[in-house]
Parts: sequence; C-alpha cells; structure tokens
Amino acid sequence: MTVAHFLTADQQKSLRDLGGPSGRLGLYATIEDLDAMIQMIKAENPYAFHDPDSLEKRVFFNQPLGPVPYAGFKVAAPRDSVLGSLTAPKVSKPRGRSNA
Repeated sequence: MTVAHFLTADQQKSLRDLGGPSGRLGLYATIEDLDAMIQMIKAENPYAFHDPDSLEKRVFFNQPLGPVPYAGFKVAAPRDSVLGSLTAPKVSKPRGRSNA
C-alpha cells in the first residue's frame, strides 16, 4: 500500500470548494464546515498531516521566524527579521546638482 504524505487532488478540491465561487470561507461555509472537512480528510489520509515527531524533522527553504520545531533550513532569515525588528531598509537619497 502506498502512503500519501500529501493531500490528494480530490481532497484539495474539496477544501477549495468550501469557499464557493469566491474562494472565501464564510460566504458559503463556516469554520465548523472546515473543521468537519479536515476531520474527514484526517480519517481518510492521516499521513497528510504532521504529528509531533514529523514536525521536528521538517526542513524549510527559508528559516522560520517563529518558534516552530524543525530540523533545519537552507536560507537564513535576515538578522532584523530574526530579532523581530521592523526596521525599514535604508534608502539612499537621490543625488542631484547643487544650486550653491
């Protein structure tokens, strides 16, 4: 038996369809509808969801900024992002001719 570690195309479509034509939850479905759909998918395909052990084995491309369990990452986040600083990038002023 092949174990799917991802949502099947049908499961993805079911989740998208909850949003109706706009794709926005709340217009055609409720949070309770979403929770029920997730529970149904978990029953059909439990390996598509992380468990506490698998969370610690994840490898991200970009370094996560929050306190999430992971095994590694490929690209470190900018220092300001890791520290939580919201500093804007420095912008140089345009150089023009002085009228002096």
